[in-house]
Amino acid sequence: MRIALIASPFISVPPTRYGGTELFIAQLAEGLKTLGLDVVVYANGESRVSTEVRALYDRDQWPIEGELYANLKTVAPEERHVIASAYDDPEFYKDKARVLPEDKRNSPMLWTRSWGQGRVFVTALGHDVKALQNPGFRTTIVRGAEWAATAAVAVLSGSN
Repeated sequence: MRIALIASPFISVPPTRYGGTELFIAQLAEGLKTLGLDVVVYANGESRVSTEVRALYDRDQWPIEGELYANLKTVAPEERHVIASAYDDPEFYKDKARVLPEDKRNSPMLWTRSWGQGRVFVTALGHDVKALQNPGFRTTIVRGAEWAATAAVAVLSGSN
């Protein structure tokens, strides 16, 4: 049996700087391989798992530097589908703002939601020129807009 595991093309599997989804995918890929299954991981070229890796980007495109929005309350959690979040260190806010415990220290960075009969893609990233020049960020914007407009996203091959 052949199994495909799809990770973010922006962060290596396993990741070099944190745990999260990419660490889970790395451990899952290795475990499935030990069971004798044929596994391919879709990630980036810096990924280091002992299975086949197919890469959209040659190297990590993250992190994109940007601002976090502590206590984001503009959209109720049940009305949004979070695609990516960032750890929001409460130490940063000492004497500046109060991070509420119910936020669990994760700030949504990319999410979708319905609006009437339409679709909305939202990103909290992209506040400076450096972020806008990042190929991974630009791809995210294009694919988010494509999904919002068509409800589908074309499968890409190779580096763009």
